[in-house]
Amino acid sequence: MLSPKISPTLILLATLWVAISAYAQKQQTAEQLIEAKTARAKSLVYSNAKESARIADTVIQLSRKYNRPLAEATGWNIKGIIMSFIGNPDSALFYFEKTERIGLRVPDKLTIAKARQNKNLPLSKLGKYDQAMQTCLEALKLYQEMDNKA
Repeated sequence: MLSPKISPTLILLATLWVAISAYAQKQQTAEQLIEAKTARAKSLVYSNAKESARIADTVIQLSRKYNRPLAEATGWNIKGIIMSFIGNPDSALFYFEKTERIGLRVPDKLTIAKARQNKNLPLSKLGKYDQAMQTCLEALKLYQEMDNKA
């Protein structure tokens, strides 16, 4: 009985297909994990700020590992909201500025708008009312450009 010869090209293609499939599955699983942790961190912001911040740190780490800059920006934004909530405006501004820088780099108008909108509270707490109003107006302009009525 003759055995069919398998070409090296066919073996290479099959190997590549298996590797690509495994990589895609890993990426999908990572994305689902990041989304689940983000949702959990958001749900705890006002009831358990410490745990929310810990989970947001995990979101940031995973987002960096799997090259998900918008998810990373969301992690920083959550931390900024927590700092605003617990009365630490300097830290809140720091995190919102990190969020905004990622939005500018990607670029993503929604991320930029959210960061600018969120700067309002810590700037107000610091007595920087003109800056607070300016960032709100900048956010509003971006929301209008995106036709985001929410």
